Amino acid sequence: MQSRRSFLHLGGAAAAALIAGPASAAPTAAYHGSARGGGTITAIDDAARTFTCIRRGRRAWTYHTNDKTQYRVGQEQGSWSDLKVGVVVQVRWHHRDGRRLADLVVVRVRHRS
Repeated sequence: MQSRRSFLHLGGAAAAALIAGPASAAPTAAYHGSARGGGTITAIDDAARTFTCIRRGRRAWTYHTNDKTQYRVGQEQGSWSDLKVGVVVQVRWHHRDGRRLADLVVVRVRHRS
C-alpha cells in the first residue's frame, strides 16, 4: 500500500503545480529519456572527448563530456584518463544540442574475493 500512497501523493503534488501555474514554477534541469546509462566502454575519442558504451550487448551509445563532467572511480575522485576500453561505467547524462552530455561518469571497481 505504501507505493500506492506515494503515487497518490505525487499526483497531488503534480496537480498543485498545475494549479499554481507556470509563472510560479522554478526552472529545473530536465533529464530526457533515461538519466542513467553506461555499460562497457568500446571506444574512446580523446580529441573529441567522447566515449561509446554498449549495455548488455544492445545498442551502442556515445556520450560527450566537457569541463563540467565529473569522474569517479568507485567512491574516489577520478578523471578522463581513468576511462579505458573494456571498463564498465555508469553515466548520468542529459541531452544538449542533440547529444548525450555526461554529467557524472562512475567507473566500476571490481572487488577481488
